[in-house]
Amino acid sequence: MKIPLSICCGLLLELAATAGTTNQFAFLTSTLPSQFGASNRYYFSKNNAYVASMLTLATNGNGGINPPTTSQIWDFSALQQASETILDTAIVDPAGTPDPSDFGNAIYAEQDTFEPAAASAWRYYGPNDLGRLYRGFYEYLAVNADNNVIFDQTNIDIPARVVLGTTWERTVTWGGLAVGDPVEYVFTATNKADAFGTLILPVIGAVSALRVHEAQDTKASYYGILLEDAPCDYYYWLVPNLGLAVEILQNRPDTSGTLTGVNFVQRLFNSNYYTNTNGGTNSPISNTNGNLHIKLQNQSVYLYWTPFTNSTSYQVQTNGSLSGTNWHVLGLTSNTNWLDSLPTTKRFYRVVGLP
Repeated sequence: MKIPLSICCGLLLELAATAGTTNQFAFLTSTLPSQFGASNRYYFSKNNAYVASMLTLATNGNGGINPPTTSQIWDFSALQQASETILDTAIVDPAGTPDPSDFGNAIYAEQDTFEPAAASAWRYYGPNDLGRLYRGFYEYLAVNADNNVIFDQTNIDIPARVVLGTTWERTVTWGGLAVGDPVEYVFTATNKADAFGTLILPVIGAVSALRVHEAQDTKASYYGILLEDAPCDYYYWLVPNLGLAVEILQNRPDTSGTLTGVNFVQRLFNSNYYTNTNGGTNSPISNTNGNLHIKLQNQSVYLYWTPFTNSTSYQVQTNGSLSGTNWHVLGLTSNTNWLDSLPTTKRFYRVVGLP
């Protein structure tokens, strides 16, 4: 039996930063119907060996996921890898989905498409004043289980307001058939917004983000007999105007602080409704006025660059190879220059602009 991933995945259509902070966000619901056709595109990987190496880019140790005590930097900026497919998640009218009558009170659906195949899954939502109301899902690729799932309870998966330290819980149940037998499912989740900082995305660049850790457990029973118990750790990064920018699902409880048992990772690289119009905190950062320059100066390496658009500080990184993925952070600066000791081996530099 396979517990469907659709229970936990989500786009979160629209967020807005509040009070000018980097660790406080509000969930907006008023414009959802006008956003039909909006989509986020992700690099998606289920290759555990590759995922483990990619997560070293997330700083905080070798893929470590324990919450930091101060503002964090997570670097998921690597471009598409051979093991990654492209997942397109779009906001659509429920009326155009395979079985809309079962979700008649939903006002929008999220549609998942693994390119170049056809759409394969839909999640149905009905926002209210308390947050995003998750009503159920339909999954073409369900294995030995029903395609459509309608939750028995009202299920708010993300509250209307989330700030650093916010906690919430949710429990939903549903019934269905598995290999022709009746099965009862119970899904529980405990959530906490446990960290904030700067998230570096492929193509999009550096944005402010709030990370949520959701400890999940899904139990499947047959007439009271436990058939399967599937505990997971689910991490996602919320970004104003982008929604869920990075998602990680680990298929077993995490006790070590690392993600060696990851089930999937998806990283946002494109959003067709995200525009850089106000020059705000989460506008894409780019160096449009010049390049990084390097000079040798008194047995030191002097780096200097022109200011990046929408950036207030810079992270200087180095690597022994341009093809390397584990860039070492030398430090942070608000200036547009950096002085490094002269290396004894070949070294490459890059500068990442931060909001």
